[in-house]
Amino acid sequence: RLKKMKKSQGNLKNAHWIAIAAAGGIAVGSLITACIIPRHPSPPRSRNDESQGQDLPLDIEDEVLSRNESFFGADGLGAVKSSFVIVVGSGGVGSHAAAMLARSGVKKLRVIDFDQVTLSSLNRHAVASLRDVGRPKVEVLKRSLNDIAPWCAVDAHAVMFREETAEELLAPWEENGQIPDYLVDSIDDVNSKVALLAKCQALGIRVISAMAAGAKADPTRLHMGSLTDASRDPLASKMRWALKKVNVNCEAIQVVYSSEQPRVTLQPLTEEQRANPADFGVVDHMRTRVMPVLGTSPGIMGQSIAAHVLCTLAGKPFNPQAVPSLSHKATTKMLQKFQRREKRVYEEEKFLFDHEDVDFIVSTMWRSKTSDTLERMERSSHVEITRWRREKGPVLNNYVLLRSEECAKLEEQGVSFFSEDVVRRIDAHLASFGLYDSL
Repeated sequence: RLKKMKKSQGNLKNAHWIAIAAAGGIAVGSLITACIIPRHPSPPRSRNDESQGQDLPLDIEDEVLSRNESFFGADGLGAVKSSFVIVVGSGGVGSHAAAMLARSGVKKLRVIDFDQVTLSSLNRHAVASLRDVGRPKVEVLKRSLNDIAPWCAVDAHAVMFREETAEELLAPWEENGQIPDYLVDSIDDVNSKVALLAKCQALGIRVISAMAAGAKADPTRLHMGSLTDASRDPLASKMRWALKKVNVNCEAIQVVYSSEQPRVTLQPLTEEQRANPADFGVVDHMRTRVMPVLGTSPGIMGQSIAAHVLCTLAGKPFNPQAVPSLSHKATTKMLQKFQRREKRVYEEEKFLFDHEDVDFIVSTMWRSKTSDTLERMERSSHVEITRWRREKGPVLNNYVLLRSEECAKLEEQGVSFFSEDVVRRIDAHLASFGLYDSL
């Protein structure tokens, strides 16, 4: 027993000295940080320059962004740092996108959102905490980003995006007149979203739009493509219908969406809400019923958007998977038809393609749409893979996706069966996959 007591006392002494050493380490670290980054009193600022980032020694900023520079290169990071990005919507998706854009070197950031932090929004916001409940989301985001990325000037607007205020909110950066290089749309209200996307297209502002993150959970079902690619997304369906009414080209709008079937539905109204629904909406004409949200889903979507914007700005865009891959059963069926056609029409005895090639042609090259009409495969039966130009031979970027009757016409008449516009578009699209010309 005496030995155990002595051993216990020894452990306590060791723990005591470890605690002292840890406290000393923290104190020394704080002192070093204070020496490296002195906190000078800031001069008074006017209302116009409140958005300006704080001064930071250049060598410290360079070290913070060193991994990004090694990834993008000096010129790529320079393009990111000189860019001006607008994020509309500072909730679960927008806050994560904005935070990562600032962390990655963007120096001019405008954030727009009328809403305030609520208790129920803390499960998905990137930076908000309990002390922020009741405060405007954009102000919370700005305060946090000033600490996280002091080089980033944040222009915060606690207002709702409306068509009548669009010119002001999308205006060039005040200090140097720089027009927006990119805009992130993370609004969840259809009317505001339509107004924003229509204005971006009219002004020629590059935009990427977040579709529904609520009611979904599977991160492996996330895709980036045009609005016309988005499937199993109720918000995307509404947006296509609404944007067509105002003559917006949906094919030109880039979106992030989940192809997972929604797991849950809007929660029903309580008796009190049914009796007085207008009393419970955040603003007039906005949804009162609550959409269940798993906090990870909007966060992953926001991070994905930031990756897309950063890589595009740096001149190193990636080629995302725009649509879900085919099932093994569907791929096998198309592969068999493909093989039979190659042998019957082109007398090709040596068939070089496999399941992966079929999925690449369908999902990546043609995004599950027919090559001539861009009609979705699920809306068109009897779609097959066939050669586009007979003389080019069996190379991967010489295959198109057509209905069976169009395949037959192409075999009989060649590309002259299609209009000149369709031929030019298909030729240009196949040429963009020139890397596969010799495969």
